[in-house]
Amino acid sequence: MTDRRWVPTRRETGAALASALLFALSFPPVPLVVPAFLCLMPVAIIVAEAADKRSGWGVAMRAGTLFGLVGYGINLYWIAIALRLYTNLAFLAFIGALLGLGPIVGFTMAALYAGRRLTRWPMAVLLPVVWATSEVFLLYLPQIGFPWLPLCCCTQVSRMRRSVAGPAPGGARSSTSCLLSRGARASSVSMRLPA
Repeated sequence: MTDRRWVPTRRETGAALASALLFALSFPPVPLVVPAFLCLMPVAIIVAEAADKRSGWGVAMRAGTLFGLVGYGINLYWIAIALRLYTNLAFLAFIGALLGLGPIVGFTMAALYAGRRLTRWPMAVLLPVVWATSEVFLLYLPQIGFPWLPLCCCTQVSRMRRSVAGPAPGGARSSTSCLLSRGARASSVSMRLPA
């Protein structure tokens, strides 16, 4: 049965907020490594369960959009503060960026839903591919392309993070894929994510 609600359920909201908090803790100045590996797992579990139950892509879209709004909102709050020195309209730039990024992350999770439903591939394969593709898409957007916000950048901060994330012979996107694949495999074992 297809779920046609517009408002996320409590479970979707909880997963989206958990992912957003882990996403925010993945970036400097927070010196933690583990959140980068697990930040997409709560929302990915919701998406995998929705795809396996054929609940409809709206579940993924709702959870992904909320995750995108809150996660990027926490990471980009400084735009409103820093640009406030130059213009009183800085808050509108912040809101505009979030209104662009939230739905993009929502569509990314909807694509993850479609990939899971159509192929039945494990999330350890699908999640890194879909997320890295969305990061490439974000990098080339003219107005909201933030080159320093991909997940791969959070692992390049310190020697410790580089040693945990491992080498990236294919560049930043392969680093993101490697990071997410390791996290997806670890969480699927510990949280019993459907294969």
